[in-house]
Amino acid sequence: MHITINRLKHIFIAGIQKFVNVITPGAVLSAFLGIVLFVILTTVWLMYKSVELPEPNIYEIVPGATSREIAYDLARKHI
Repeated sequence: MHITINRLKHIFIAGIQKFVNVITPGAVLSAFLGIVLFVILTTVWLMYKSVELPEPNIYEIVPGATSREIAYDLARKHI
């Protein structure tokens, strides 16, 4: 059997096509899952960053409280 350059070219191209046909579905699935994971993690991170814990109001004064009670409350909240 005489192997020509043309025949080698066809074998080479067929090999590349077979390789692409095997690899492409996995690559597409992998890329899709990577994008989905990136979007989910980014969303969770942004939600986590946007939630700000309210700072406790240490100067909350109860109506009708005496100055001693207010001082006691402030001292207790600072400890």
